[in-house]
Amino acid sequence: MKFRLPLFKLAFFLVFLFSLTVTQAQTIVSVSGQFVDSEKDEGVPFATVAIFKNKGDVNPIGSGFSEEDGSFEIILTESGTFFMQVQCMGFDGYEQALAVDISDIKLGQIPLKSQTQMLESVVITGEKVSGTSTPGAMKFNMDAQGSDDMEEIVSNMPGVEMDFDGNASIRGLSVTYLVNGEESGMENPLQEIPKQSIASIELMTNPPVEYASSGPVINIILKEDAKIGNSFRMGGNFGNLNSAKGYVGGSVRTENLTINPWVYYSQRDRETFGNNEQLNYDERFMEQSHTSKNGWRYGSAGTWWAYKFKDKSELSGTIRYSLSDNFSESWNNNDFYDLDSVTFRNTNVRTNENNGFTRDFSYENKYRKTWESGQKLSLRYLMNYKESFSSQHQGSDYIYNAEEDNATILDRGDRTNDNMRHRFQARFTQPINEEMRVVTGYYFDYRKNNQTAEYDRKENEGDWIYNPDRRQDASTETMAHDVFASFTGKWDRFGLNLGMRYKTGKTDIHQWDAGMGVYDDFLNQFSNLNNTIKLSYDLKEEGENIMLSYRNNVRPPSAGQLNPFVNDANPLWITMGNPDLNSTKTHYLELEYLKVGDTYTFKGGAFGRKIFDQVARYQWSEADTIYNSYHNIEGVSVAGLNVYLQKDIVPGLRGTVDGSWSYEYMPDREGDLSKSQTYYFIKGNVEYKFAKNYRIALTGRYTSTKLSNNAQTAGYGSMDINFERKFYDGKGKIYLNIRDVLNTFEQNVLTSSDSFIRDSFAKQETRMFMLGMSFYLNGL
Repeated sequence: MKFRLPLFKLAFFLVFLFSLTVTQAQTIVSVSGQFVDSEKDEGVPFATVAIFKNKGDVNPIGSGFSEEDGSFEIILTESGTFFMQVQCMGFDGYEQALAVDISDIKLGQIPLKSQTQMLESVVITGEKVSGTSTPGAMKFNMDAQGSDDMEEIVSNMPGVEMDFDGNASIRGLSVTYLVNGEESGMENPLQEIPKQSIASIELMTNPPVEYASSGPVINIILKEDAKIGNSFRMGGNFGNLNSAKGYVGGSVRTENLTINPWVYYSQRDRETFGNNEQLNYDERFMEQSHTSKNGWRYGSAGTWWAYKFKDKSELSGTIRYSLSDNFSESWNNNDFYDLDSVTFRNTNVRTNENNGFTRDFSYENKYRKTWESGQKLSLRYLMNYKESFSSQHQGSDYIYNAEEDNATILDRGDRTNDNMRHRFQARFTQPINEEMRVVTGYYFDYRKNNQTAEYDRKENEGDWIYNPDRRQDASTETMAHDVFASFTGKWDRFGLNLGMRYKTGKTDIHQWDAGMGVYDDFLNQFSNLNNTIKLSYDLKEEGENIMLSYRNNVRPPSAGQLNPFVNDANPLWITMGNPDLNSTKTHYLELEYLKVGDTYTFKGGAFGRKIFDQVARYQWSEADTIYNSYHNIEGVSVAGLNVYLQKDIVPGLRGTVDGSWSYEYMPDREGDLSKSQTYYFIKGNVEYKFAKNYRIALTGRYTSTKLSNNAQTAGYGSMDINFERKFYDGKGKIYLNIRDVLNTFEQNVLTSSDSFIRDSFAKQETRMFMLGMSFYLNGL
């Protein structure tokens, strides 16, 4: 079939043609050919063909699509020298100059180069070893993504949930960001590395041991041969609840040197409210209402740099400084009544105010070397220093309707905290052949923390009185050694990954508690072994496979959980550690099916997680003081399903549906009834590219968590509209974003003890409306 111009252009063309037939003949030329896959020698259907008068024009003088066998034909009514552009999802673009006179042009077969395996947006492979792949990873080609906003790109990956602050999670587990398979000193690489420097992103829900992560991993793979030149990007958004984000960044790239500086800022506020009703067995009834407000401000600046030597080695580094400020305020109003006379007894109004800030500085150096034989060596050193300060003010107003005097009591606590970390790691990759490799490594981690807490009190209109008996000084020092080895291989259609990681170390705790009169040292030594195994089978030579994976993770208790002398700034809330805690052991199991077609990608699977010796708090109360202590319990059990489908509907229009469901069983915890939790997540996205330089995308997300006894429900929903306009021959982009977010939380709990029955209700509903704009300019 021959391709036609759009209807309105065709109508205009017919009228114009009729007016010319009486005076002159018109040039009518056919441009035809066939697009074929350069690797498979098969026709490429649905390729978009556009012919322009000049390169860089927006409106073509002729356009159409290729047939099922890859053939196409475009009718032109002008002669001259023109420019033909070809685009097809999953293939590199093609351009050619055309000299049109009065003769038809037959171009013959035009080979199009496939973008690694499949669709324009996603390549399903893993970590490549001389052309083979590691099971269980989805690789996304960044050059093929329509957006330049990395947070939008990542948020549309399978199973990824991203909140307002840019924090990504999968199935409720936080995501760890890596750069070229290793940790970096960057806090959020999505904001700090421009898309133009990224070759691809790997998404791994069950990562191998060499990635040293207890949860999902997003691995950012940088380009080895990125174009020389400069880029600039800036943007931001603002909305209600005093929410705003902004950033400025760029990239300078020469033949050997790359520098990426950035500055980032964000802020937000929120409010909550609730009420409780409590019936005491001593004939008192209490009504309680509470509200709270909190917010934070955060800014960071830094630069990432890399220098390549002629011997295929590279030296890179990151320097970063960040500053954050936070506040919270809460009010509790307690009204007490005597049940016998139903008369008001007294009111207790409690206020709580917290203010704090954190300073964070990190510096990183990394050396990488690659030999012709495929061997790779990576050495990395990271230094991080973090200092924080928090001040807590608590007040209690006692208002009586009896003869007692009213009273006001204020407590104030100041806490300082500083952390120093040094980390060294070495990694070596040894290929065995084109299908197999071994990776080994060693990590050393040193951390030191110092903490001081001081308190004073004021009653009624008196002065602040320092309380030396409540001063606390504590320090912890942790040293850990970590070694690992992994094997990856592929035989015909079978793939295998085996890994083992052994970690050992010690934590030394020193604490002085003036009130308890305790100065003591406490030493905790730990060692654990983590394993991974992944099996994969390609159901076809390419594009369809099934993968089964298992891994376990052992995490020792933190210093605060172990320390038997821990206290809190709140005098009415005291926490004590437990030196006899066991390490928490988590086992993960996942089954995954993947099918990649010419115009779609489908991924589905099932997953499970079981936790043993989970660390939990045991709580009890004496008088007006609440005490907490840590202990091991049987952990939660999780089972779930997930599905992902991406489909090219028509040329330029793509749709995506992504969802997951899980059931979580939580065993009995010191007398609480065993309960379960249901979680589901759904995400839909539609993206349309039109007129060569325009793109619009609509994305909706909803997440819900609900306890089996309806005691607690939480929901998160968002709707995004993104619009993008290219200019300057595609080197510049203006990006507009509209986001509507709704966060809900509701809790209704009935509890009882030897002295009371309490019906508690709490509700939070936060709605944010954001309007944002970003600007990108590349290849300067």
